[in-house]
Amino acid sequence: MPIVVSEDETEIGGYAFIDLGKTAKANPPKFAIRRLNAEPRHLGLDGNWQSEIAWHAPESHELRAASSVLRVGPLVVDAIEELVPIEILIQDESSYGKVDWPYITPSPFKGRVTIGNGEKPPAGPIVGKVKPPPPPPLTPPLVEEATPETTTVDTVADKPPVLPDPPKPDRKLPTILALLLLLAAAGVAAMYSDPVKNLIWPLPVPIARAECEQRYQRLSGTTATPMADFVSLGEECLRAGHGSIAFRLFEEADHNTSESTAWHLGQFYDPGVTDAAYRQAAAPAAARAIGYYAAWKGRSERHTTRLKELCLAQQDLLSRNARIREQCR
Repeated sequence: MPIVVSEDETEIGGYAFIDLGKTAKANPPKFAIRRLNAEPRHLGLDGNWQSEIAWHAPESHELRAASSVLRVGPLVVDAIEELVPIEILIQDESSYGKVDWPYITPSPFKGRVTIGNGEKPPAGPIVGKVKPPPPPPLTPPLVEEATPETTTVDTVADKPPVLPDPPKPDRKLPTILALLLLLAAAGVAAMYSDPVKNLIWPLPVPIARAECEQRYQRLSGTTATPMADFVSLGEECLRAGHGSIAFRLFEEADHNTSESTAWHLGQFYDPGVTDAAYRQAAAPAAARAIGYYAAWKGRSERHTTRLKELCLAQQDLLSRNARIREQCR
């Protein structure tokens, strides 16, 4: 019997059953996963791919109709993309066969919570630190009220009037005018040296990669961070060409409630996108791109248009996957 992989519907994502098609000798058996379409081949115990084989312990093991069924968690599910061909091996036994990994809903904690040693992530919403309230506004310094000047009226009729001194010339004005003229001349010279580049002067400086990384670490270290902060920083880093950091920032947000997040994640996986900032972060995967575009089908013009174009170009994929056909309708 062939290997069958199915989602554990009792969870909110991140768990699956692997039906080996026959009974394993060990109880519970340790297994290894080897992908057949990319290097490195073997799935490590930390959820990353590596060159050496690694033996995993299942979350649980049971027998169903003389077949061993392994239950696996987020360290396995979150690491394998849809339609990736994999081979299942059992320790001390031969290969149990190959299967194209189906779509399994990823763990809701993917990118936020580290799960190890087969431990199940906590149920319910993540409760984290709450940002402290902003400091109270500074109290402006007290300004002493000016004492009104008293004017003494000279009662002597024959005393000559006192005339005010003539105003002194402002010596600062010529200096300020000269500085303004110098700045204007420098701006004109820059415009003529490269009028297109200096149309807006001075030019904004793109965010540096190190600053992107530092700000990402600060945001991801606080579970109470608003989703909009991840999206805003992701777009800023993406404009500066730091695609791999932007990709992680968008993965922190919810693509079902953020139109920009769904668009950019679709672009990262879209095989028709050649922009270097997107391509450096993720390999093309039409099935995943279609899923992100379909999340906003009918609600966003750019998602709907690109979804139709991509579905027309992926007729072979549609013929093999009923879920994708439904998303393309």
